[in-house]
Amino acid sequence: ALNDLCRNEHDLHETLDIFLTVATVPEHPLNATFLDRRLRKDRMADRDAWWSTYLYRVWGDHGAVDRIVDWAWAVESSTEIADDALDLCGIVLAWMLTTSHRFLRDRATKALVNLYTGRLAGMIRLVNRFADVDDPYVAERIYGVAYGVAMRSHDAVTVGDLATVVYRHVFESGCPPPHILLRDYARGVVERALHLGAAINVIPDRVRPPYKSIWPTIPTDKDIKPLLPDWSKVLMIAVNSNGAATPLARP
Repeated sequence: ALNDLCRNEHDLHETLDIFLTVATVPEHPLNATFLDRRLRKDRMADRDAWWSTYLYRVWGDHGAVDRIVDWAWAVESSTEIADDALDLCGIVLAWMLTTSHRFLRDRATKALVNLYTGRLAGMIRLVNRFADVDDPYVAERIYGVAYGVAMRSHDAVTVGDLATVVYRHVFESGCPPPHILLRDYARGVVERALHLGAAINVIPDRVRPPYKSIWPTIPTDKDIKPLLPDWSKVLMIAVNSNGAATPLARP
């Protein structure tokens, strides 16, 4: 039914603005939990085609995206936030990390760090929720946020709890993802816990390089060739100084 309402780009943007307006409202049927389910239905490329482009175009318009980011950026660590409201806000901000708009992605990352400072139990829930996300942008930044939050805390117990979850998702198997920044951020969380003297059950050698990540598959020339344009079907035209066009021989 929602797809029927979004007949064009304007309708889509208006609809998403409404979703984000109620995204952090607990118990609302169209809050961030609903948005999270909808976004996970699509593969990354399909999701980027409508969600990430929406974020790119509306950032800076002082709309719902800006309001959520600005609020999370400004909230004090001493402010009491209900767990469900915290989780909803975190979900929305995490999905903003899909955008290729560097300024929005960076500001959303820092807003998440500020939001979860002193709220490490919520950070653990966010890491668990996005542990299987299919977007490297999001996965990288979630662990970057976890690292920032851990560095802002001196509580060995809560940082240890966060480090245990990060270790389980990234390093426990002995084969972490082949993502340099993600591994470095995740390592930083565990190293912070160890520095604070947290009693965590980890194998330090698995956290530190060299890693045993599986090297990504690199396409061969044969794999790439079908994706290249067929220049034999392109008409080459030369334009002289007078603006006259002359067809050239095909390459």
